[in-house]
Amino acid sequence: MSAPPPGWTRVTQQNAAMVQEANAASRTLSEETDGLADLVVRFQTKTASAQTRGGPSGCRERRGSPSGQPPPRLTPPG
Repeated sequence: MSAPPPGWTRVTQQNAAMVQEANAASRTLSEETDGLADLVVRFQTKTASAQTRGGPSGCRERRGSPSGQPPPRLTPPG
């Protein structure tokens, strides 16, 4: 068997580097997805406990604020 054509070693190394980068990006995305799922569960838990205490019963469309001010911004628990 003869040696690979010129440049193949470089191309193979570049491909291996791209695979490693894709794997790292996949792991990061998976970790961020898990974190987002945890936040959603906490948000849903707080919403459910507010409904049990007689809070709002579902989503309602708001057509402006009685005070004329914009509605408050939601912030994640923390």
